[in-house]
Amino acid sequence: MGKITQPRELFAEKLSTIYYVERELTEKVLPELLEHIDNPQLRQGIQNHLAQTRGHVANLEQAFAILGEEPETEKSAAFAGLTKDHDQLSKKIDAQPLEDIVHAGAAAKTEHFEIAAYEGLINLAETLGETVAARGGLTRFAGADARASAPGISFTSGP
Repeated sequence: MGKITQPRELFAEKLSTIYYVERELTEKVLPELLEHIDNPQLRQGIQNHLAQTRGHVANLEQAFAILGEEPETEKSAAFAGLTKDHDQLSKKIDAQPLEDIVHAGAAAKTEHFEIAAYEGLINLAETLGETVAARGGLTRFAGADARASAPGISFTSGP
């Protein structure tokens, strides 16, 4: 997309960015993360989140359809930063329980990023009068619903 000059173009850009994030999570990031997790509780939380994220992709596609737009992806510098931070720290860890803690932290950071992105999109949609899209495809992510989708992970220190 070229220069953004209209509010609806800004909305479409932001929608494309979170669509990119959700697709990256379902197609690459979460499946790869699952290969490196030993903690059963963390593994289950990430598996649940992967299933929910697949639903997020479908809901975003519905939001695009409501707007009469084809789903497009736009890379996210913020998401790239989160994944880079995780990858760099993971390479420094040489103990599996610590790796799982790093993975859990990265999952939590990413979930907070997603929640903020959806809350921002909903606010923008409502400001622009795109309430149908906001209520249809996006509100499933905001507030308590999005927070409830975060992987429920806790670690206890062992002996």
